[in-house]
Amino acid sequence: MKTTNAQNHKLTTRPWRLAALFGVPATISLGIMVCIAARAQITPKHASVPTHQTLMSYATSKAAELPTPLAFPGTMITRMWEGARDEDSPVTRSLDHAYNPMTGGTWLGASMTARDAALQRWNSMTAAFLSGNLDGGDDVGAWHFLGRTSHLLQDMTSPLHTFALWHTGVTEPVCQFESYWETNDPSLRLILSSTGGPLHSSTLDAKATEKLDAFTSQRLTYRFDNSCPNKSSDDVRGWLEVLSWITYMHASFWGEVSFGTSGSSGTATTPATTATAFTDGTVGSQPNVLHKMFNGNVRWISTWSDSYYEITDRNNYVFRWMKWTDIDDWSSCGRTWSNGYQDTSIRPVGSDDDSSGARITGRFWFDTRELGKSTSGTANRYCYPNCYPDGTAMTDHLIQYYGAYLDPLTVRYNAGLLGLANRQVTVKTADATPANGFSWGRMDNFGSPAAFNAGSSGSNFYFAAKSSVTLTAPASNTGGGTFARWLRDGSPFSGNTSQTITINDGSLWIPASGVTYTAEYLVPPPPQAAFVGVWTNQFGFNITGTADLVVVVEACSNLADHAWFPVGTNTLTGGSSYFSDPQWANNPALFYRLRSP
Repeated sequence: MKTTNAQNHKLTTRPWRLAALFGVPATISLGIMVCIAARAQITPKHASVPTHQTLMSYATSKAAELPTPLAFPGTMITRMWEGARDEDSPVTRSLDHAYNPMTGGTWLGASMTARDAALQRWNSMTAAFLSGNLDGGDDVGAWHFLGRTSHLLQDMTSPLHTFALWHTGVTEPVCQFESYWETNDPSLRLILSSTGGPLHSSTLDAKATEKLDAFTSQRLTYRFDNSCPNKSSDDVRGWLEVLSWITYMHASFWGEVSFGTSGSSGTATTPATTATAFTDGTVGSQPNVLHKMFNGNVRWISTWSDSYYEITDRNNYVFRWMKWTDIDDWSSCGRTWSNGYQDTSIRPVGSDDDSSGARITGRFWFDTRELGKSTSGTANRYCYPNCYPDGTAMTDHLIQYYGAYLDPLTVRYNAGLLGLANRQVTVKTADATPANGFSWGRMDNFGSPAAFNAGSSGSNFYFAAKSSVTLTAPASNTGGGTFARWLRDGSPFSGNTSQTITINDGSLWIPASGVTYTAEYLVPPPPQAAFVGVWTNQFGFNITGTADLVVVVEACSNLADHAWFPVGTNTLTGGSSYFSDPQWANNPALFYRLRSP
């Protein structure tokens, strides 16, 4: 038996494995320092691909299906496209593009996880909206920052970002998942052409568990309920938490492998896993998904110089783990990160993963830096399992499977994120009498002027959730009614009698369904006529009522005819005005009435 495992052997030929597999060591070797220097000089492979912009394009279109539909002008879409592209440039930004939900970790050299980087970009976006810098470019404009935030969410679809494994193409292989969809953009667009509606982070859609085995579906639901702390608080981090767990569970597979105790080779899997005690609880016997997906073609192999595991797919392509002379194509999750938990793996038997009699139970993953590297031979090819984790026949390869089931969810959650950035506020009056001179403390996300008029049909405005803004109602409406109070979705609230209110703060923000603020005005008393009589040979009277109210005086000679006609228009300056009718003597009888126009 080897005294050092095959993964340690790989550290001598690929120094990048040290950080990827074991985290940042207390003392960084010279080899790792060289890797860091190399990373600073290159651009990740996916920086130039159209995938981010394709996902961005479909997310902006999908936003039209939000509870408060959004339609983005071309300039805003362009800025979001640019942001989705520019998040990878300069290359130092990509250091913060990983988030492993199992460990909460990222990759070597990062200053923060992608989850926390998304919050940073989000805060920059809201600050730009507050200052009115909507259309600026990189590191300046609000819509550009929203595109950059979307990029970080989209990265959670890529398994290597969720597993926090480097793939620059210089110090380690590129990600074949990202390369495949770069060159197959038309296929991606076809997949995205028919998806469900936008998703809020508080929702785990049925599509998230599609094709998963029952146990993994159960684990994903558990993680959604217990390991996504920000999912229900309208916090951008919740979107990344949820999508990263969905990707983690789709790109890793429950199973068990065992190494034989005699002979040169044998079957490494059985249809069911062994009941196993993990750090976070015991898992009873479950269907062995790894065994099922490859129709039992998982073997252990032992020679005088090596011992390893080998999977053969339905196309007879071979994928190895622990072989001295090959980079791992797949591995147990516990070997790669946090060991001993139900959603990683554990080795309850054996001194090493490939030692005699060893058993590893838990989740296993396939390295998308290795799958698809070659177009000939039997090694490093795309991996074609016999079936999906749920046991239904599989016709595509793993990378196609990841894209087909993860990218549509990314677009839907991304559309929900665009909704979070653009929550709708409707401002209206309580009745048909409009009011002029409403004002916001700043213009809204779409550049609508801060000053506006509103009536009973309402005017719509858009602000990022939790970005507070003041709203002021005019003192009176066009009918002379004085401001009485605000209503929020038809209900009174504390402080609602003030003309100026602050809305959308951290304690009571705009919900996904939007909110309506209604300004109520007191109906002015009708104008009154007094001191009616003939004065200086003219019939007249005083009109009193609301100050500055415009009053039309109408007359009728025969009430049975209802033929009223205007004889004067008076403005009640200071609340009163005198009316006289110089033609009163030309009619045997006249009736008068007052009305506001």
